[in-house]
Amino acid sequence: LGLHSFLCPANMDEDAILTADMAVLMQVATPMLQAEDSRLATAALLVRRLQTNAEEEQEFKKILRLLATTCSSDQFLLDMMLELLMTVEHKVPVINSIALAAAGSSAEQLSPVLDTYRDLLNSDRDLLVPIIGSISELDLSISQRESFLELISGSLKVVKDQDVPVVVNAMLQITTQSNACHIVHSIREGCKNVPVEISYILHGSIVSSIRTRPFFAKAFFAGLKDIRGGNHLSTLDLFVLIALFRVANKRLAAKEAFRSAFLRSFLDRNQDQCDGILESLKQAVAHSSANETIMETLYALLRQPVTSQDRSGHSKRVIQMKMFSPIWQVSKIILTQRPQLRKHVCTALFAACTTPHFLVPTNPLENDSNEGNRDITSARIAARTFMKLCLQYPREEGDVARFLR
Repeated sequence: LGLHSFLCPANMDEDAILTADMAVLMQVATPMLQAEDSRLATAALLVRRLQTNAEEEQEFKKILRLLATTCSSDQFLLDMMLELLMTVEHKVPVINSIALAAAGSSAEQLSPVLDTYRDLLNSDRDLLVPIIGSISELDLSISQRESFLELISGSLKVVKDQDVPVVVNAMLQITTQSNACHIVHSIREGCKNVPVEISYILHGSIVSSIRTRPFFAKAFFAGLKDIRGGNHLSTLDLFVLIALFRVANKRLAAKEAFRSAFLRSFLDRNQDQCDGILESLKQAVAHSSANETIMETLYALLRQPVTSQDRSGHSKRVIQMKMFSPIWQVSKIILTQRPQLRKHVCTALFAACTTPHFLVPTNPLENDSNEGNRDITSARIAARTFMKLCLQYPREEGDVARFLR
């Protein structure tokens, strides 16, 4: 940068670049940056001006944008940005411009950027979020991404809620087949207590990764099976699953994951898990936009066949009876949060009483009359249970009578 004196063409107005007000600077510098013979020298002068720290932050950003938009394809800009980053007070705007300055750079050319970021983090942890956002936009090699994995995933524990989306998006950008399970676990663990508004913002990026990257989808659904201790489905999990109910090739997996989480919690009588998953569902239903996907949360419990014995050793009969509780709870949530769906809920509940695979034997050779009587009893219990629930949420006189007819 100190060589600018002999790089400047004779007709360059150096004083205008270094001292003019913003309006004059833009008028003088723009055509010089666009011209091949004066671009490097003009950029050097602009960086020199920024290094004086005399600019207000907004003017500082304008000059950076000018450099980034006119010199992004030039390797010298990245070198200038890194030098600037170590000398100016307004570091965040420079960090936000690094990705554009580094467009087209190889992994080897990006190594100085990562080294600079590490040095900055050692001296100023307040730069963590903008640096993570910048890293996610760089075209790094797999090994370079892996080197920042622990830094990025660990930052979820310390950043403010409003910065969580930046960190999660960065984690999604560096996901590979080898680290997908680790990243999914870190995201689910780090985001299980974020505000519901943040969860709603996050779920779109996660759904996109599930749809486009099979290894990420596999890791996500595998993570949902690990329901131990307080690791119940979070509001973020439910936002993702509800959205996946509308994705054709992920619908069955999403419904099975949803149903299994409920079933494990209620069969094991783990009150903390039950309360946690119901509270998460209440938040998700209250903030979801599509009524049809909300109803899918109930259909997932009503329409799934019950096998003769699940992996925990519970019999089909036990599972059928235990399912009444989660069905009741989910129905209450929908009726409370979305009263306009009352008719749909009541119709689904009463229709389930006559669904063969839900309440009666699927084995046509089963001739035990007592066994059959118990199946009929189950259906009657279901009908009485569901009717009682619907009567608690009357909307119009004669609603239940119409459904019974």
